[in-house]
Amino acid sequence: GLEALAVIGLGLGLASSIGYAFETLVHQLYMPKFYEATHESDAAVRRRSWEKLWSELVPTYFALALFLTGLSGALVRILSPTSYEEAWVYLSIGAWIEFFRMTGGLVSLLSISELKTRSTARPLLEAAVIALLLMLTTKWLALPILIGNIYALTRLSFSMRHSASLLSFSRGPLWTAGISFVFLLVAIFREQFESQLVSFSTLIVLGGLFLVLIVKNSSWELRK
Repeated sequence: GLEALAVIGLGLGLASSIGYAFETLVHQLYMPKFYEATHESDAAVRRRSWEKLWSELVPTYFALALFLTGLSGALVRILSPTSYEEAWVYLSIGAWIEFFRMTGGLVSLLSISELKTRSTARPLLEAAVIALLLMLTTKWLALPILIGNIYALTRLSFSMRHSASLLSFSRGPLWTAGISFVFLLVAIFREQFESQLVSFSTLIVLGGLFLVLIVKNSSWELRK
């Protein structure tokens, strides 16, 4: 019914809005150095620049997904009416949809810098078809989108023939991702988020901690 659709739309919409806002901010900080390297004639230089970007941002995106999953109850309580409290489920799913979408976007950047965009078009179309077919057969909305994004990232990685380098991450951001698993423990106290004061206070404290972790553990090469 319409109420269920509103709950799903709210959860996925919040995840998408937060994901795009975070991605835009990150791009402002880290993309200039990457785009500068794309003008280099040496393919190895362009590749190293992309690998630095990948090793920095993927753990950061992963940390964001953990944060949104753990704090989904508090976020929904603050940003939506109380009648939509169950939207935290779809916000959690949406957080991982955004992780795979943003990560897939990083893979696409390499194809753009190397002028090989044909290799990315087909995987994205295949992912869209798979997600649509899953929606029609299962009548679900959120999980098919998640599966489609996972498929797109996997296909993009192999189509660009650089899957081996995808397991290399910067130490600082990887440490941030590891610590961010702590945010999942907050989900145990989700019932406490019925109070707006508790939800707001939790988001202020843990949100501030999350930002400090990201800034402190970012790679110096990409900051300067």
